[in-house]
Amino acid sequence: MRHQIPGLDSRHQDSEAGLDGSFLVRVERAWFRRHPQKPFVELRFVILEPQSFQNRSFFSRLYCTERALWKLDWFLRNFGYDADLLNRDQVDEKALVNLRGMVCTSHKILHGRSYQNLDSFAQASDWEVLSHISTNDANAPSGQGAQMVYSYTQISQYLRCPRSYRYRYLDGWREKETRAAMAFGRCFENALGAYFRKEDCGAALFSEWEAYRDAPFEFKKAETWDRLLHQGVHLLERFAQDNRVRVRDPRKDLQIKFLQVLAGGREFVAYLDAIGEIDGVRCLIDWKTTTSRYPEGPEVLLSLDPQLICYSWISGIADVALVVFVRKHAPEIQYLTTSISEEQRQEFGRLVETTINQIEAGHFNSHSGIRFPQNGCVGCSHLGLCLNNEQLVAANLIRKPGASDLDWLDELVD
Repeated sequence: MRHQIPGLDSRHQDSEAGLDGSFLVRVERAWFRRHPQKPFVELRFVILEPQSFQNRSFFSRLYCTERALWKLDWFLRNFGYDADLLNRDQVDEKALVNLRGMVCTSHKILHGRSYQNLDSFAQASDWEVLSHISTNDANAPSGQGAQMVYSYTQISQYLRCPRSYRYRYLDGWREKETRAAMAFGRCFENALGAYFRKEDCGAALFSEWEAYRDAPFEFKKAETWDRLLHQGVHLLERFAQDNRVRVRDPRKDLQIKFLQVLAGGREFVAYLDAIGEIDGVRCLIDWKTTTSRYPEGPEVLLSLDPQLICYSWISGIADVALVVFVRKHAPEIQYLTTSISEEQRQEFGRLVETTINQIEAGHFNSHSGIRFPQNGCVGCSHLGLCLNNEQLVAANLIRKPGASDLDWLDELVD
């Protein structure tokens, strides 16, 4: 007996139709396929966001060959896969179910069948930020007409290298945090907050830094976890002895969020470390922890610092300061102050508008250092992506002799 069920075929079409863009997803099912040459994990994802795609599902696969393991590892780490299983090189199908994360996916059609490629991944917690600047089109950010949010870090990265901006903010590639000094700097800033709230800042620093005791960080020569802790405690003691900085209301004047609405409904957001007084002069303050002293040359040099200009522009405060905590055997603190002119603030505002227009126009040209590596590209965390992409383009322009459509597609996905 046949039964008429309206909408049955359309639901199938919705789930099978090709998807291009960035989505917050949940793993609904997972299967390990023991292919003799190319074993892979097949995944069924259910879309959680954006709402217009909610509850749609799609299948994709991640290969387990030696050449493709980097991508499987990237997926597992960003989706919060069990760390113990990962350390034992084990993939448990049941442990994958209900994991959530962000994927950037595209599709290809061969012989009437749609294949979904997983291009990049990010943590689920990054959705709110990355979804504003993600792309549903290969050449331009998505969500046209939706609210776009930018920051100083985004603008500076685009100006340094447009291609690097795309890898980081559109494709979701992130450099793993391996430098101990970066994590310690954040812990030290939290300890400064405790100092201004009249709490035990030494205990606060120990508590924050303790969480990273066993982290696989890279330490510079002669640096250790204990040495960084001792340097931080000595700097806090020296800071209290100097007693040159005042923050009247630490709950309101530390880590202050400023939001500037730009043309077209875009937004520019910045978080200032502090607004307070240095030697009785009200100014905005940026904390720095470093192993080298900042140059104490003419004040005009500090006034050219683009980050300080940005903070002055968004806050409207002309007087700015750097408080530099120099981690040496003998602790040292520098108090560097300057003023930002109205002309500099207006010029920075124009720079922001121009840069955002280029981003939204999809101008992501590669840096010249790809072919002339004597410049800053050598130290870029995305250099391998640029070189690999150029090689892939060249390799895939012509299909290998005798290769079938599916063989060629496997090469692309792999």
